[in-house]
Amino acid sequence: MSTKPTDPDQPDQELPDTGLPDVPAVLPEPPDVAGALPDIDREPREPILDPRSALTGGIPYPLATDPVAEGAAAMQSIAQHFSGRGLGELLDGLTATAGTDVNTLTRTGHFAVHNGVNAPSSDWIIYDVVAFNLSYVVQEATHMLSSGYLGQRWVRQMISGGWTAWALSPPRILTGLVNSDGAVAAGIGFTSARMAAGIFDVTYTVPFLQAPSVTFLPLTAVMMIYSTVEWTQPGTFRAKMADSAGTGTDQQFSFQVIGT
Repeated sequence: MSTKPTDPDQPDQELPDTGLPDVPAVLPEPPDVAGALPDIDREPREPILDPRSALTGGIPYPLATDPVAEGAAAMQSIAQHFSGRGLGELLDGLTATAGTDVNTLTRTGHFAVHNGVNAPSSDWIIYDVVAFNLSYVVQEATHMLSSGYLGQRWVRQMISGGWTAWALSPPRILTGLVNSDGAVAAGIGFTSARMAAGIFDVTYTVPFLQAPSVTFLPLTAVMMIYSTVEWTQPGTFRAKMADSAGTGTDQQFSFQVIGT
C-alpha cells in the first residue's frame, strides 16, 4: 500500500505528481542477523598459542582481553610448567638424599647433594642443571662448606646420553710463597715442607684432577740459583734449587700452579 503526498496546509488536496516513486506506508523489517552470529559469551574458545607460549615449553593458555588477566594467566602457566624444578625457589625441599647419583640430575633446576655418586667432590655441592632434552644436559657444580674447595666450580655435559668428565670452570689457579725453612709465608690451599737442602715439597689441600702445570721462582739477589720442578702430581710437586756447583741451597721461593 502506498499513499500520495498531500499539501500540509490543505490535507484534502493532493500534490502534483513529481514522477518520484511512491513511498511505502510501512518500511520492511531489517533482516535478522543476530541468529547468524556465534554466542561469544557461551561458546568456549580454544586456547590460543602465541610466541609467549615458548616460555612454558609449548603449554597453551587463552589470551585475555584484560592485559592484567593475560599476564596472570601466563605466569600461572609458567609456574605450573616449572613446578618442583627449583626455579625461582629456595633449595628447601629440593635437597637430594646423601649418596644420590648426580648422573640422574637431568631435569632443569637447582639441587643440593652431599656425598653424591659421580660427583666432583664428596662434600656439599649445589648443582645448576640445564636440560635441552634427556640426552643433552649441562651440569655446573659449586662447592660449599669446605675451605679447600670453597666456591670452586666444575662443569660437565651429557652428550648423546653420555657424560663428559668434570672440568674446573675456570681452570684452578693456586699461588703461594714458601720460606727457606719450608714454612708457608703466604697463600692458602697448600702445605709445604723442606725435605733436604734445596729440596721442597708443596702439597695441595685439595688435589687437582690431573697433574697441573707448575712454575716457581727462587727469590734471591746474591747468587745464581738453578731451579727445577723435579716432578708434579695431582696432589703435590717438588721444587729443587742448587748453586752453580750443584749444591742444594735453601731459598725462599714463590710458585704458581694452574690445572683442572
